[in-house]
Amino acid sequence: MGVDVELEEPETDELPLEEPVPDVAVATRNCGGVENGSRPVNTREPVVRIPLIFRQPGRVTAGAKSDLLVANYDFLPTVLEHLGLADDALTKAPLPGKSFAPLLAGKRVPPRDAIFHEYENTRMIRTDQFKLTSRWPNGPDELYDLNSDPDERTNLIAVE
Repeated sequence: MGVDVELEEPETDELPLEEPVPDVAVATRNCGGVENGSRPVNTREPVVRIPLIFRQPGRVTAGAKSDLLVANYDFLPTVLEHLGLADDALTKAPLPGKSFAPLLAGKRVPPRDAIFHEYENTRMIRTDQFKLTSRWPNGPDELYDLNSDPDERTNLIAVE
């Protein structure tokens, strides 16, 4: 199965995995293209909200879901901490991301104020409520209130 296939939520007994399962992390990634709405480059929720699935019976809380704001730069610190390698020599340089490994074990992780995204000439800052997208050098720039406009239809920068 290619990573570009849209997955529906499988039932636990439908997963084609055998026990015992080693440390496993599965991430899906939107790689761009006209078919998925990411061209021209944009930061719409269906494009940037990428599912991330961790499975490890006994260590990762089964069936748990989270709306915590995380970004691709959080993946490495999370996996290193989860595997007990956060203090390893590999990580002596500061990492840009934040680990959310405690969340995998069912513990609380403090929410963050914002996440950042960058692709080609497009930059995004997203909070729980707002999303600002800037395209260098000539725009168009976009600002959405995701609480009142979750489908991102009213660009607050363009509203007079």
